[in-house]
Amino acid sequence: MRLGDGDRLELPVPERVLKWLKEKEREVAPLKVSKNVRIQWREDKNPEALKVQIVLRVERPRPP
Repeated sequence: MRLGDGDRLELPVPERVLKWLKEKEREVAPLKVSKNVRIQWREDKNPEALKVQIVLRVERPRPP
């Protein structure tokens, strides 16, 4: 992950998440899949936790 000031931060990804991602990519194969990760941190609610959302985008071919 790259932060706004250009620094990098690496976070471990649980094995179940990797398995889920691979499964979803197989469902739409051979279409191209891109992944975006949104990370939210709320100091007021639970400052020890990050909320992570993975967005999968599938590029579908345009009809002729």
